[in-house]
Amino acid sequence: MANRVELPKDTNLAGKVLEAEHASKVVDMGKIGVYFGSRENAIIYLAALVIVAAVLGASAIAIAEPSLRPDVLKALAALALSALGYMFGAGGRRSD
Repeated sequence: MANRVELPKDTNLAGKVLEAEHASKVVDMGKIGVYFGSRENAIIYLAALVIVAAVLGASAIAIAEPSLRPDVLKALAALALSALGYMFGAGGRRSD
């Protein structure tokens, strides 16, 4: 495997190698990546964040104006399908 680390027999040295590898991964992910994961997971979290924000907004609109509930539900369903399309479409483009 390409992302496997070769460890030495000495346990202290192996621990230091693993710590250095972990530190390297944390630096690569950045501050936001620590919370949301690596670049491989970014598509899923971006789509989920958009859907959660839309659900909160749609809930506020539905509570404030009950006559708009059917329209809000249709818009929310369209957004969810668009987010799923984005996730699967962007996931299929990867060349890793």
